Amino acid sequence: MHKIFGNNLLKNVLILVLIVIPCYTYSNLKTADQYESEATFYFKKGYFTKVVELCVEGLKIRTQSEVLLNYLGKSYFFLEKYNESLTIFNQLLERGKVKNDQTVLALSYNNIGEIYRTKMNWDKALEYYANALNINIKLKSSLDQAINYHNIAKVHKEKENMDQALKFFFLSLEIKEKKGDYLGMGLTYNEIGLIYELKKDLKRSIAYFKESEKELKKVDSIYFLGIVYSNLGRVYFIQKDNDKALTYFNKSLAFAEQIMDKRGIAIRCTSLAIFYVKQNNYSLAINYYKRSIKMKQKLGKVNLKKELLYLKQLKTLSNGS
Repeated sequence: MHKIFGNNLLKNVLILVLIVIPCYTYSNLKTADQYESEATFYFKKGYFTKVVELCVEGLKIRTQSEVLLNYLGKSYFFLEKYNESLTIFNQLLERGKVKNDQTVLALSYNNIGEIYRTKMNWDKALEYYANALNINIKLKSSLDQAINYHNIAKVHKEKENMDQALKFFFLSLEIKEKKGDYLGMGLTYNEIGLIYELKKDLKRSIAYFKESEKELKKVDSIYFLGIVYSNLGRVYFIQKDNDKALTYFNKSLAFAEQIMDKRGIAIRCTSLAIFYVKQNNYSLAINYYKRSIKMKQKLGKVNLKKELLYLKQLKTLSNGS
């Protein structure tokens, strides 16, 4: 009798847990301020899907929250949902114009510039960055100026104007170092590392990637640390330092998995597949390539015919090894 009662009680508790837990995902968040705080925390770490959920919930309480709208737009951007991102940023821009809020205007111009940069409309991107920079200079908002310089530098890097890119990256870095902006410093060090990689100066590239890692660790930025580890893995792979390359590729994949970054997982699995092809380990290469294809399918960004052809070639090599 006691045993039956105990089993029923346990079953009832389990049912209650299964029902209640999904309903109380954000039950501890009562105010818009709390949603803004949580969104800020998770954005810095790179949990962009979670940030979107927090912003959507928070905006039900504070519909005009510029903090939540900004993080919502930026999270859509990092999730490559550019149309949704642009819609949010245009909303913020209009709000800034209506209120004549120069801070919101500068923020919006910068963010819209990022969309145009991603679409490779570089002239338009530079125009929006310049609008943001002019306002931030008037406001004497130095950290925001640093962000503008950083983004202007990315345009020059993408246009393969490396000297101009370095000029603006170092302008950005100088401000960030003075202000102790660890996240910003980490992002700029990483970009400088990429430029030296393109210049074939791999020793200097690694040095900047390591500086980036050091700063990003201070703010526990999982998303961006994963990117830096991927970059380090790639450069060590080019140098044929396979042990270090594999260590950093695995670290990078683990970080992407931690925050459920599907795009990151796809990219890093592809890197590991290429790594194992070079080691003639086709079995592991096939496993990682299959994972990469699976993630790309979830993202809806896969040329399945092309991917399956490459997979078939890998299997042929594997059978012949």
